[in-house]
Amino acid sequence: MAFLGKGLKADLQIMATEMGVEDVLSLKVFELREAILNSKNFDEEFCREQLITIIEERKRREEMDLAERKRKDIEFSERKRKEMEMAERKRLDELEQRKRKDEMDFELQKKRIKLEGGGSERIRTIQD
Repeated sequence: MAFLGKGLKADLQIMATEMGVEDVLSLKVFELREAILNSKNFDEEFCREQLITIIEERKRREEMDLAERKRKDIEFSERKRKEMEMAERKRLDELEQRKRKDEMDFELQKKRIKLEGGGSERIRTIQD
């Protein structure tokens, strides 16, 4: 009955439940093994194959869950990357707008000085 040692506690709980054992959640691993062996439905070959199937199914679910988590992690990372790119683009756009505004303010100031009669001498000083 060494095959019963191949599964996890959860695998043995599923198997015991399928064999009609009640209250499997409160049983320890060795108690689950005993309950399975002492079950009136116990057939060694059937139980061996059944446990293999249960283990394979659990592993398949674990692989699917892992793949799903990886997919979600990739989606999350991609979404964060796009958000960061958008934030950087916005920051650069704002910087460019501020630069244009400063240039316009500078040109406006030059025109004001010229109109106030500051002459060409003051304009050359500002440009230098």
